[in-house]
Amino acid sequence: MSIDEIGQAAVDGLFERREVATPADDTMQWRAALLQLVNWGGFGGLTVVPLRGDATMISGASGVGKSTILDAYTALMMPSDTKFNGASNDAVAGRARGAGQRNLLSYLRGAVDVVDDPRTGRPVEKLLRGKGSDTWGAIAMTYVNDQGGRFTVLRTYYVPRRATRSSDVQMQLATQDGALPLDTLEVAVPERFHANTLKKLYPSIRVHRTYAEFAAVLHARLGIGANGDGAKALRLLARIQAGNQVRSVDELYKDMVLERPSTFAAADRAIEHFDDLDTAHSAMRTEEQKLELLAPIVDLHDRKVAATRRLAELDSYGVTLDRDTPLRMWLLRTHLRLVEAAVVDNRADRASAADELGTTTSAERTYLADLEAAKESHRAAGGSTLQSLALSLEQEQVVREDRLGRRTVLQERLLPLIDATDAQAPDVEAALLSSESFAVLQMHAQQWLSGFQREQERIRRERDAVLRDQFPLSQRQAELRRERASLESRAGRVPARMDELRAEVARASGLGVDVRRSWPS
Repeated sequence: MSIDEIGQAAVDGLFERREVATPADDTMQWRAALLQLVNWGGFGGLTVVPLRGDATMISGASGVGKSTILDAYTALMMPSDTKFNGASNDAVAGRARGAGQRNLLSYLRGAVDVVDDPRTGRPVEKLLRGKGSDTWGAIAMTYVNDQGGRFTVLRTYYVPRRATRSSDVQMQLATQDGALPLDTLEVAVPERFHANTLKKLYPSIRVHRTYAEFAAVLHARLGIGANGDGAKALRLLARIQAGNQVRSVDELYKDMVLERPSTFAAADRAIEHFDDLDTAHSAMRTEEQKLELLAPIVDLHDRKVAATRRLAELDSYGVTLDRDTPLRMWLLRTHLRLVEAAVVDNRADRASAADELGTTTSAERTYLADLEAAKESHRAAGGSTLQSLALSLEQEQVVREDRLGRRTVLQERLLPLIDATDAQAPDVEAALLSSESFAVLQMHAQQWLSGFQREQERIRRERDAVLRDQFPLSQRQAELRRERASLESRAGRVPARMDELRAEVARASGLGVDVRRSWPS
């Protein structure tokens, strides 16, 4: 039974129950057997939906993806402008479902919700993929006929990161006789599913340039529609699959049975004509408003010309001009007069400063002579000896502070090493300064250093034992690595332990390594 016959039977079944006639023997029936989805809605990656028997029922709670699967079939078979399941858009939002109308772009990016951007406050879609990067998707359906023949229909989608409409999505339409697994389709993503890349990946695939060519092959191969009415059959299937609520028999016939009358198109054209007239009227009104707005422009231009003329008259006095003008002459003369007055004042100040400099220099020479005389009297009274002693005292103070600092550091380091007998001394500092305690500390330090390597090795062995108990796979990995290294270094294939025993026997027998390696494995 073809798809249009199934659609008509579904419509007739709304009124009465009737039996579907068995097709003639020469009619080839095709049944959908396997639906493959890649990055479609809430289904990330490759999702396979097997369809078995004469009928398949898909059930589940709201939002689990029932309508998503039906919309995938719509996107695969129908033209790109076909709307998706309208009834599910009015349902409660679920996985991969937002508040707005579903479209191809939201399905491929996996839009799950609409949230407010914390930075701008504007509503933005919450996406499962393709946020700030390119993404892709694919849908394929494999059909099986009565004789076991297979035919696969494929659509691939590439979504650039800057895509804002469904028309920005790049798609490829393809068909193939036989099954078409999509697990290797990701190889063609870097080339954006170019036809040559798809043909290299699937040698028997046929890539179609337009939907018309694709639909012609699809209708002819699957037997959709009679006398070239495959498009009508698919439109009827889309109406049935939309799942919109049927409120009356009249609505049922208008939306799902009867074709749209040609008068509707004429009415639409009339409405478009009235829209054009309304647009022309709006344009005329806009031009009228422009005329009213620009009416004073002539008077404003005259005022501008008069202001420009007045500005030129003012500039003739040389306020803004660079050439010689009367105003510029007055400015230069005024500047000259001010400079000459400043020069006279500067000369008077310079003469006064020179007199003051001479007086100050004479006083300085007098003060220097008095200072030298005072220094000579101080040296004669023994002042040089006191200076030498003060300098030596400062140097000794520096040496003392350095030694006290080093002594404090030594005490801090030796304090944990004091023997219990020395710690019982009334004065810890005295214990630190005694030669006997220092000798005991040296002995303990030497003993600790001599046993440090052994203690470190013991701790390392304990750590390795604990790690082997906790991580047996690591020990097994180490054994396998040693086994691999042993096999790579010799020609035999016996286990490493047997090879080591054989090597010991060879050494005990006086045989060489080459003789041991020549033994059979």
